[in-house]
Amino acid sequence: MVREGTLERAEEGQLWQVIDPVSPQNVVHRMREDGVSAADSAAYAAQHGLIEVHDAGGGVVAWIDRNPSPHGDDLVRVLKLATAACRESGRVLVIAGLIAVAGDDDYDSLAALGAAMIRLRVDQWLGLGVEGKALATQVGLEGSWAGESLWMDNAADAYDYMRAWGRQGDTVVISGHPFGEVPGLLERMGRSAA
Repeated sequence: MVREGTLERAEEGQLWQVIDPVSPQNVVHRMREDGVSAADSAAYAAQHGLIEVHDAGGGVVAWIDRNPSPHGDDLVRVLKLATAACRESGRVLVIAGLIAVAGDDDYDSLAALGAAMIRLRVDQWLGLGVEGKALATQVGLEGSWAGESLWMDNAADAYDYMRAWGRQGDTVVISGHPFGEVPGLLERMGRSAA
């Protein structure tokens, strides 16, 4: 998926739609109908730094941001799409490793990015690994009064938490640089860290 549009894949000169960003449940269904394998979807998304959307089981849809170097602005764009797509049907859990904040981004500080998570009504924030600890702390400072912002130091605990948290209609957004604990989480989900 191009961040504000759709993903098209070129194969032997043919272009065809793979992902519709508006409805993640329809995305999974459409991908199965079109015969797009999970491995092909992950490989293409990883190659182009896009979002891979797939069924995470139990009625939960996972959005994996395959951007190899995500910044605060990138995460906010993905979350705007994700929260709009599932606001009527379920909750949003964000699992994030390292997200870069830079002076030329709109969300150029941990405080600004933390405030955006509250404004976007993210239901649960999970910082993953040492890379995600500072942002999890900042989200908590911006408005987590009942445990909406957590930090976990390893992929195994984050995976167990995600599986226990999710229910029908929920969306899990996973983002972060492709090192630290994020690849381990993707492996546990059966998704290549690519």
